[in-house]
Amino acid sequence: MSLRHCLGRALTLDRLEGMATGADWINDGIPYDAAGTFHPYLTKIRVFRPRSGVFTRMAVTETIDGSTTTTTRRAVFYSSPYGSYWQWY
Repeated sequence: MSLRHCLGRALTLDRLEGMATGADWINDGIPYDAAGTFHPYLTKIRVFRPRSGVFTRMAVTETIDGSTTTTTRRAVFYSSPYGSYWQWY
């Protein structure tokens, strides 16, 4: 499972946190990535820990084949001569 594309809609959003649900379309990579098929999996997203108007943490809960996992990602700010941006890790 290598390539992902998330679709969803926000359920709640305020200055402290936000919640959303949707589908994470994951490529099964069978027989290989370019010929694989995308399948939707239930996904819940929670953003939190606001700093300077940006949510810096994101918890992603996915249910894949009956198994539920949660991963937490963090936003890192980058600045360069060409511009500034946030990246999720």
